[in-house]
Amino acid sequence: MGEVNCDWFADEQHTKTELFFSRRTELTTCGTDVVDHVDYAGFIGLAYLLNFANPYLFLH
Repeated sequence: MGEVNCDWFADEQHTKTELFFSRRTELTTCGTDVVDHVDYAGFIGLAYLLNFANPYLFLH
């Protein structure tokens, strides 16, 4: 399946990967609001999405 490269819904304290998108502007984020950056986020590769009820992996 591959290695997970990006956490689409995270913050500096709660990311599963080095690359992540956050709700707020943070120094180490790839961007804020992954929905606004979905083309770039998809280019990064396999993503980790956390749905509070059901965590799963998403292959774009």
